[in-house]
Amino acid sequence: MKLLVFIFLLFSFALSAQSTEKWIRDSIRKESQRKQDETLRVKILSGLKDADLPALSEKIVSGIDFTQLPHENLVFYFRNLCNERLVLLMFDEDNCSVNTVNPAYHHADFWTVRTIRLIQEKYHKNLIPGLYPDDRLITDGEEFNHNAAAYYAGGSRKIIDLVKTKRKGRIKYKIAGQSTGYKAVVQKESIFYYFPYSNKKLMLTRLNGRIMGCDSIFIQFANFPDGIVTVKLDYLDGKDPGYTSYQFKDRKWTEIPAKKEDQLKFNF
Repeated sequence: MKLLVFIFLLFSFALSAQSTEKWIRDSIRKESQRKQDETLRVKILSGLKDADLPALSEKIVSGIDFTQLPHENLVFYFRNLCNERLVLLMFDEDNCSVNTVNPAYHHADFWTVRTIRLIQEKYHKNLIPGLYPDDRLITDGEEFNHNAAAYYAGGSRKIIDLVKTKRKGRIKYKIAGQSTGYKAVVQKESIFYYFPYSNKKLMLTRLNGRIMGCDSIFIQFANFPDGIVTVKLDYLDGKDPGYTSYQFKDRKWTEIPAKKEDQLKFNF
């Protein structure tokens, strides 16, 4: 019996030693990666330190094909910044301890009052922010606040806070199916916030998950050294998204080819 206990203790000690060794190796690897990421982040910020970001936003707006967005209501989706996720560290610490994706220019720099007004004045749109990828509009209530708080903070939350100072609309949720003879049945109705262009109060319907009478767009941003910002433009119409790069050089923005390898940076 004593021999079995001794063997068990010896085996447990060996496992514990292996776990400790693995933890040390992982900690060293993560710290090394964090330092590399921080070095890259500093390079990106240095290259865009004096960049004219409002001018870049205007160029990006000019690059949007609004002929693909004919409706007066436009849902623009945005996602949280990589380093601001507040969920369990075990899932996100490797990817998000340092933001190397877009530390200098991201959605909160593009979707500003100035850019929104520019789009509204030129294209006459009600602009409706939505969260990606869970396809939520900005609303009130405990459920929304709880889910948004888990992913949106700091710069990621700017649009949420801004639109909540604007106008409320109403959206009806409907579902159609054989069980009701293909007749739409109202499930619920709730409010949402948006940036209004017209004085008419906005009433929307989401039928089988799709918001009727609206176009949608999802713009993402990646930053690189040497003053480069790459934009991923997705009209969410099933077609492949487009990529455009801009470089700030000699006090101006110039469009340059988007490198294939740079497109991989959007997989975060």
